[in-house]
Parts: sequence; structure tokens; C-alpha cells
Amino acid sequence: SDNTTAVYDIGKWKAKELLTERIKQVFYLVKRLKLQITTIHIPGKLNLTTDSLSRLCRSGDYSLKDGMIQMICKTWDYMPQIDIFATQYNKLINNYATVDLNDLETRFHNAFNYKWSKVKLYIHLPIPVLGRVLQKMKQDKAQGIVIAPIWPGQSWYTKLKNLSTKFLFLGQADKILEMGQRMKDKDQKLPPGNVGAFLLDLSQTLGETYQ
Repeated sequence: SDNTTAVYDIGKWKAKELLTERIKQVFYLVKRLKLQITTIHIPGKLNLTTDSLSRLCRSGDYSLKDGMIQMICKTWDYMPQIDIFATQYNKLINNYATVDLNDLETRFHNAFNYKWSKVKLYIHLPIPVLGRVLQKMKQDKAQGIVIAPIWPGQSWYTKLKNLSTKFLFLGQADKILEMGQRMKDKDQKLPPGNVGAFLLDLSQTLGETYQ
């Protein structure tokens, strides 16, 4: 860990009063599972993945760098018609939707309140709502390009891969994504690892419930 307090508390099985109960829970869990724990302090500047996860921007205040969406569209000969999770500052398509109620230039507010069928979508969304987006796409028999981290350990990633008809590896997040000003102001981090583009076309699927 890059947290010296966590390293000390777990290493000594001691903690200040506020953390005592949590340390006890960890201790008894380790004992019950017959595990051995070794604590090592890793300076934050060397612990890049953990640091990124701890300060991960979940608001979606980032976008593909210039030229990336054009490359994807050209590769697949596919042109999205609306960017449904964007702001006036990071939109990649002039026709866009946003949750910012003060944005008067948007096509509409809150994409989840509208049908997604009969239009080609560009979806680069906050990570926590990926599962909900896949549900919505199947429900509305939608189609579009989804930009998402390549995180095989996540349940939504398995579902995304299974539903996609095409996949394009884009590269490391810090190489192909542009941080928004809000992220910079809050010292937030881009998602760690690689990013991919997924093409989904659920317009021909049956109307079964998405699990």
C-alpha cells in the first residue's frame, strides 16, 4: 500500500480508536481463512495503478483525443449520430445529450429518459453506469459505439464483450484520453489500463430481459 497508516496498523495489528473495529475485522478474517499478510509500503509515485484507482474520475469528465473517433468510424465504416453522455466541452459530435440542466445547446437532458432505438449512438460514459447502459441498449434494441476500459475482471466487461459485434483496441488510457478541466482541478486520475471501442447492434435481438 502507499498508505503508511494502513501498513503500520495491519503490520502491528494496532490502530487508533476510530479504526480499531475495522482492524479487528481484518484480523479475524485473516485468522479464519488461515492467511498470511505481509505489509509493504510503496511510495505513491511508484504505485501508479492503485493511485489511479483511488483517485479515479467516475464522472466521465474525459474524452477521446482528437482523431480517435474519426479513426474508429473509418475503420468500421460507421458514423454515430449522437453523443449521449457528453458535455458542451467534451462532446465529439455536435448532436449530443447531457445531464447538465444549464446546458441549453444539448439535444436533450438525461439520455436514460429517452428511447435509444433508430439512431446510431456514440457512448463514452461514466464507468459506474456501464451495466445500466447495456441494459438500456438491449431494452431499446439500440446500436452504437461504446468506449470502455478493458477490465476483464468486471462483470459489465464480460457482458459488453458478449454483446459486441466488433472490437478495436485503442491503447493505454493516458495515451488516448483527454482529461477535462474538472478532473485537473480535483487532481483526479484517468482509468488505469487499456481502453477499447466496442460496436453493438442490438436492433435485431429478441426482447428478452438482459441479465
